[in-house]
Amino acid sequence: MIERLKQGRTALIVIDMQNDFCHADGALGRRGIDMTAIQAMAPRLVRFIAALGLAEVPVLYTQTLHDEWTDGSAWEGAPA
Repeated sequence: MIERLKQGRTALIVIDMQNDFCHADGALGRRGIDMTAIQAMAPRLVRFIAALGLAEVPVLYTQTLHDEWTDGSAWEGAPA
């Protein structure tokens, strides 16, 4: 599959693979959301990113940052 990617026209964007969204002790896990599927996917994502690196495909990462302006009761633990 990696061989079919068009070099110079392909990139992977990894969005919010951080503890609050993926770890049982993160914000979503503490709210009782099942993290099983995300935790099962994470090792496959790591292998995929490594394969893309060997193929010189750029990998871009995003993350959510929080401060007083962006946090509200919905994020701070209000019931889902």
